[in-house]
Amino acid sequence: MPPTSGERETPQTPSWPAAHWRMVANSDHLWKALCVRRWHLCECDCEWLGSQSWKQIFLQRNRRERRMAHARPEDFICKQVTENVGILGPIAYLTGNDLTTDRPSRPIVCTVSSFDKLYAWDVQKGSIFWSSPVQDSSITNLVTLPELCMAVTMDRERTIKVWDCLHEDALSEFFMPYDCFSLTAFLSARGPVLMVSGPASGWGSRMRCLLPSQGARSSCRHIAVCLSAVIPSTFSESVTTYGWLLVVWTSVPSGTFSQPSSLKKLPDVFHSPVLQVGDSTGDMYTFKIPSLTEISRTKAFQFSVDILRCSPCRKWVFVCGTQQCSFPKVFLTECLLKPLDTPQSFSLPFLSCLGASWTPRRESRITLMFRRDPKKMGFITFDLTTRRTEDRTVIGAQQIANFLLPDHIESPSWMGVNEADMIVFSSGPYLFLFTIGGLLLRQLEDHQTAIRSLWVDPVHVLSTATDGSLHVYVWEEGGRYPYLKSCCHMKHEETGQTLGCYVSNAVCDNASIVRVVSRIRNSSILVMYTLKGS
Repeated sequence: MPPTSGERETPQTPSWPAAHWRMVANSDHLWKALCVRRWHLCECDCEWLGSQSWKQIFLQRNRRERRMAHARPEDFICKQVTENVGILGPIAYLTGNDLTTDRPSRPIVCTVSSFDKLYAWDVQKGSIFWSSPVQDSSITNLVTLPELCMAVTMDRERTIKVWDCLHEDALSEFFMPYDCFSLTAFLSARGPVLMVSGPASGWGSRMRCLLPSQGARSSCRHIAVCLSAVIPSTFSESVTTYGWLLVVWTSVPSGTFSQPSSLKKLPDVFHSPVLQVGDSTGDMYTFKIPSLTEISRTKAFQFSVDILRCSPCRKWVFVCGTQQCSFPKVFLTECLLKPLDTPQSFSLPFLSCLGASWTPRRESRITLMFRRDPKKMGFITFDLTTRRTEDRTVIGAQQIANFLLPDHIESPSWMGVNEADMIVFSSGPYLFLFTIGGLLLRQLEDHQTAIRSLWVDPVHVLSTATDGSLHVYVWEEGGRYPYLKSCCHMKHEETGQTLGCYVSNAVCDNASIVRVVSRIRNSSILVMYTLKGS
């Protein structure tokens, strides 16, 4: 008999198990654990959630992924840019389908143009959302911080600029003294950071900070984010980082921004974003974003820093040069974020590194692609360790697997790793799937011509070929066969004026795909796909 209104449910009450399981099934702790496990979130990501519950977040994002995994070309709305925007280079999402709908959910991508401009595109509308003024020099590098809706560029004159893609002018500028080849930005436990490799002295900086005001597009309902110690009436010439507030402005029909519509104190774990840069002299710089204030400067090598890779949960930073016979290094990120600390690093005992990929969900595992001789290439995997002594942290590395590729496989150009310790790479028109120990799992033959680029994230793999075609794959959960599931193939429709070999690349999120198709010395075509109903 069910309990009366005056009775209390106990383990002996018949309805108690159902009530208990309902409570467990709606537990925020349970759904957060599922989200962290599925999408490899770290504490920095979790601090950016809005008003949604973890259950809502999990179900929404899982639904989007399943739709993408079963999509066919006819399930997408395709928008193609027909105007001449020059030859498009690097591409990255400025916003996207992130964990919460409290921030812009409409995907926006940034592209760099040979017209010396930075463009932001509305993927759903297939139109320009924003464009920068023509720059004094060609833009060579682009990274974005979708959590803050910010983009960072570097040009041939070695000028770093931070953009909010709302205003005409950059938020800040910084001039590097030497050429820089590697750039990465991320949210650290101490905040967003830009890491750059640059010289030890002899350079200056120019910084201008803007308050969201006149000049915003009236159609834009983008959220502008300002990080500051106090609520500003105008921005000062520098940005302090002692106690951050998140100030949100929303657009009004006149094209201006209203007074702050919400104010949120960020958790103590979050202080500012970071940028890291490596330069041709072997220096690695760490900057705060958006002010580009220097946090630290570290001498990594006596030669160029060509590759910078931050681990998924920001514990490690991997650096190496591709042309020099020297060991690559790993640094503890927390040391690079403390100006007075001596950075702790470890040299991985292997030469001739050509690429690197961190293993999702395994914070300290990294796989390197190396060249043994002109015709021999292989992969080697390390697990990194730390142990604390009386006065310092000691870093170590254990080699757990390595193998050389068979002679009949051409040297790969692109690689990626998934959480089940599988390596995917392209060679000619084929995709190969190996275990980290060298067991061939699959050879995929979905392209007719050589693969030009490979995009790998914890959920998707995109490959583009020289005939302009694009193929979409998703990783099978738990490392189940067929390991990498083929989803859909999208061809590029050729015309008499565009026949020939293409340079193409693509990126995606859970509800959209964006690709660039270019002919040498001709303008590019930007193609944007959005799942119907997203």
